Amino acid sequence: MRTSLALLAASSAAVFAAPPASQTVSYSNTLTVNGTNTYSDLTLSQFNTNLGTLIGVTLTVNEFSIGGTFDATAVNGPGVLNYFGTSAFLRQKVTNSLGFTTLSVTESTDDNLVITPGVGAALTQDVTQQFSITEYIIAQNAVTNVASGFWSAYEGTGSIYLQLKNNPGITMTAPTAQFSGTNATAFADVTVTYTYTPVPEPSTYGLMLGGLALAGAALRRRRKA
Repeated sequence: MRTSLALLAASSAAVFAAPPASQTVSYSNTLTVNGTNTYSDLTLSQFNTNLGTLIGVTLTVNEFSIGGTFDATAVNGPGVLNYFGTSAFLRQKVTNSLGFTTLSVTESTDDNLVITPGVGAALTQDVTQQFSITEYIIAQNAVTNVASGFWSAYEGTGSIYLQLKNNPGITMTAPTAQFSGTNATAFADVTVTYTYTPVPEPSTYGLMLGGLALAGAALRRRRKA
């Protein structure tokens, strides 16, 4: 009888092997907003639970930056550009609960922002002057390990939503100033990574059933003997 139990135990151990190792799947997306003071959506795929059981969620902001160009025009007389600045925001959409803390910056030529031509550039009356904005990195490779209480928002077959906004502006010495920030941009590149325990393949269930059948048969033979 002891031999039979040992055989059954050994067979069961072979059948019920260690669970499959965890795996990951990632989805990335980018978004550029042009000189807008409204939020635009950046979408990322949710985790399809048909793949397995979710055990971890990571959001990585690969890059969040500002750049692009803007135009300035002095009207009714010459002028001088005195200042350029912008506020940029990357957040979770208000209808989401994603455990993501808003990233934001208000940066200007009074701080670290560089434009070409620079501050103090003379503007001829009624002549539009274009200025380029040197790319300014707000965040890079910024990782959020999402707390488990938020994971349900990441599960499904649709999307999660982050939002991006940019709000540029200038000051200029001139009788009348005209400004176009249409091409002053904010940029975001984001990746969501899901760690999960995969669902066993159907063949695994077959092996398990076969192993149990063999173990049972062996035990019956031992009993007859």
